Amino acid sequence: MCCSENSAAVGNARGLITWLDRITDPFFEPTAFFRKYWQSTWIVVCCCALYVIAVFVFNGVTNEMRLAAGLEAGEITQSSLRFGRLTAFFTAVSYLFGPPIFCCICWFGVAAELSRAKRPMEEHSLTKVFFVLMWGECIYAIGLLVRTLCAWLMGNPEFSLSLQEVAFRLGHEQSLNTFLLSRVDLFLLWEVIVIAIGIRRLFNIGWIVSSFLSILTIELVPILIVLHVKNVI
Repeated sequence: MCCSENSAAVGNARGLITWLDRITDPFFEPTAFFRKYWQSTWIVVCCCALYVIAVFVFNGVTNEMRLAAGLEAGEITQSSLRFGRLTAFFTAVSYLFGPPIFCCICWFGVAAELSRAKRPMEEHSLTKVFFVLMWGECIYAIGLLVRTLCAWLMGNPEFSLSLQEVAFRLGHEQSLNTFLLSRVDLFLLWEVIVIAIGIRRLFNIGWIVSSFLSILTIELVPILIVLHVKNVI
């Protein structure tokens, strides 16, 4: 009886360890995760859903905080609230165009590297890139939710987990320099590392190229877009 109880306890402990491994592998052992689950449709669907929810929650909560502060200070009127909420909604919608654009850029980069190495384009290559990108965006979405919670608790809609927050606390105003500092973000850097690992493992590409593609996709493209917009304006 005692032996059977011990065996059951050991089995339960091993089951718990296995379950914990499955939960933590995507974050702490992404190499094995990408190789094993890149064809999993439900993971991609969950990542997409989390990203959409995080984007709308973040923009909705922070925008409402700004509108409430503006109303209290008398800077906006009740009639302009609807416009402010519509602006937040369309801002959130614009976020949804990011992953497909990033996926295409990264896929072209992978295709160029494979062509340079005289290797054939792998089957389901676009699916692999999209899986890697959406897992990266899932990490970014978690960062948005953490940032939203911190902003709500601190009563500061501009709160950030990047070096931008340090600049604001030192008295710097919103500018191009503070935007550049906002790209040095804890979850963005984590996303860049994970995407580089995914590209490296799924396509057997060197670390330098995979890291460059990840940085180009997640960091440099948004910066170039903002620089272009500021020059146009």
